[in-house]
Amino acid sequence: MFYLNKEEERYYNKPPFLTISGIVLLTIILISYLSYKNFERSFEAQTVNIATKANKELENSMLYTENIANFIANQIVDKERLTKEEIAKILRNTKPRLDQKQDIFSQIFFDFIDKQDNIIVTESDGILANPYRITKEKRSWIESAKINTWKLIPAKKDKGIITQEIIIPCGFGISRKNGEFVGIITGGINVDKLQEKLKALTTSSYNITILDYENHIISTSDSYVTKQENKIKKEIEASNYNSGFINIEGNKFYYQKTEGYEFKILVGIEEQNYNKKLLQYSLPEIIDNLYLTAFLVILIYLIVRILFL
Repeated sequence: MFYLNKEEERYYNKPPFLTISGIVLLTIILISYLSYKNFERSFEAQTVNIATKANKELENSMLYTENIANFIANQIVDKERLTKEEIAKILRNTKPRLDQKQDIFSQIFFDFIDKQDNIIVTESDGILANPYRITKEKRSWIESAKINTWKLIPAKKDKGIITQEIIIPCGFGISRKNGEFVGIITGGINVDKLQEKLKALTTSSYNITILDYENHIISTSDSYVTKQENKIKKEIEASNYNSGFINIEGNKFYYQKTEGYEFKILVGIEEQNYNKKLLQYSLPEIIDNLYLTAFLVILIYLIVRILFL
């Protein structure tokens, strides 16, 4: 029978250095991976939260615009004998009622388009001596607003016909109870004002973008999004969902459809800021866990040394 002497037993029972080093290395890798996954989950949750708040703000702004248009329209249909003077008075008297905190309108506020598709009255100028004709090319809702009355219909981003501001043009068709079409209340949502309201909801690290019903950019605070507009559009269309994450060249974005309106909110963060946040989040956690790991490894080593040496 073969026996080991005491020196040989000590040698074979001594915990190998490479084994301990391997355990430490694997522990570091595991901790780093888990820390990154925790950060990723936290980042995704925060991104979804920002998008939800921005979407709610956008929805509230659209509802407020629709309520104002509805208020004006109800006064117009109440008039048995509708005149330009009456419409001008209604528009003029409505503006002072606005909540200044909700002011996202263009300079002109609201106009009135008659049955012949002419802007005949504006809030700022009153009755126009030279009515301005609106075509489908200028405002895509000019026909649909006649059919889908009592509903706010936004169009693609454009310049205001009179003010030249960058706006989201909206049309609100009016009809009487008997179905007679009366005209269209039209107004513009100032894109810059709207973007400022949304930017106030988050830190400077995150960027908020508003997309229209064709997933084109209405407004954004992210130059990268502007450069990647076509790729973002394709990714969203390919996903075919009302919300979700998309990845553009390693940059993660979250989009969410606005309830009741054909808009989407897109939230993302620049790669530089993302990496900075990752470092700020993960490094302290990794260091804390490494201290704990080092303590446990030393403790195990001392226990094994006492037992086997």
